[in-house]
Amino acid sequence: MVSVTKFYLIYQDQPDMDYKTLCSRLWEMQNQVRQAKNTIASEMYLHIVKKAEGYPEPDLYSIVKSKLPYSNTGNISSLQQKISKKLKTEWKDILRGDRSIPSFGKDQPIPLHNKSIAFSQENGKYYMTLSLFSNEGVKQYGLVNGRCTFEIFHKCESSIAIVERCLSGEYRHCDSELQYDRRKRQWCMALSYKFEKDKPELNPDRVLGLDLGVLVPIAAAINDSRKEFMIGSNEIERFRAKTEEMRRQIKMSRPVAGDGSVGHGYYTRMAPAERIGKRIANFRDTKNHAWSRWIVEVAVKNQCGVIQMEDLTGISNAEDKKFLRTWSYYDLQNKIEYKAKANGIKVRYIEPQYTSQRCFSCGYISSRNLVEGHKFVCEKCGYTRHADINAAQNICIPGIEDMIKNSAKVK
Repeated sequence: MVSVTKFYLIYQDQPDMDYKTLCSRLWEMQNQVRQAKNTIASEMYLHIVKKAEGYPEPDLYSIVKSKLPYSNTGNISSLQQKISKKLKTEWKDILRGDRSIPSFGKDQPIPLHNKSIAFSQENGKYYMTLSLFSNEGVKQYGLVNGRCTFEIFHKCESSIAIVERCLSGEYRHCDSELQYDRRKRQWCMALSYKFEKDKPELNPDRVLGLDLGVLVPIAAAINDSRKEFMIGSNEIERFRAKTEEMRRQIKMSRPVAGDGSVGHGYYTRMAPAERIGKRIANFRDTKNHAWSRWIVEVAVKNQCGVIQMEDLTGISNAEDKKFLRTWSYYDLQNKIEYKAKANGIKVRYIEPQYTSQRCFSCGYISSRNLVEGHKFVCEKCGYTRHADINAAQNICIPGIEDMIKNSAKVK
């Protein structure tokens, strides 16, 4: 199993490079990583679209190498493999028009090959040495070598236990990322590590069905049980209303902003809007991680061998679900799939059509079954349930797509 933990790092000043100089060079490297990612995305897209016209397949390693001329070659290889893997998993959605070509913004994390990371311990303190610069970089910057040493700052015993296990060989650290936290003004490491985990006992015929929404983020049901689960918080909707109001106020205030806000041009003028964008992204990522972890824990606890979800690739066509589109359920489903597979749980996607209109009790399908207030009432048999729970009950049924196709004419 692969997991990730976060450590803050304290740089150990060296004669050939002080902390200020290190930050300057690493910030430059972050910008180079951004350029490399965006160039690869564009080149790969052109190759796929214009392949018939003879557009050559790009040499991804050479592109990254040209953008990061002074970076460690192992780190260059790690970046090339990571961005290539990410894009290849998204090309089908991009070519169908369900996703746009990814665009990578500022403060991109610096990838680190697993061989570029070394741990040590001295006088009760733990250190991490990172190989950051190539031989060309060492010559260019006048360094003794391309390695930098940081003390690992930790707040709890569980965090340092991971470092100790990496030192002992019980855990094996993998390719990781170095990131600058602008709020804390400190470098931090997102350390990936691998360890053996006992697989839980699972029933391959037991299915956990998930219905994803906005006001009710997640409703879940199990096909051979009466158990139901729900995250009924309206936290997303409150956050959406708050951020949209902030955006509206910024849009109104920017044309009349004072000299202190526009003295450095467009980027200074739009800095408040960019901060809101990062706040939304961080909120979304945190929630998706928490919810995906909760879902997989429910599946493991109930020995569900399968998690079944709706295929939401066509959600961009839902004109009445603007915020549902912008929330990125694609990201949530990816996190669920990743965590599920780590526990030996299979993930299936089904066609979402009519799962919310179908009565779980009698199978009757009608748009008139849905009433206001998240209430589902079957007009044929009178079955009454929370609409999202009813949908989750339908989604968890093995072969539900065929059952819907073979149902009576939808009214």
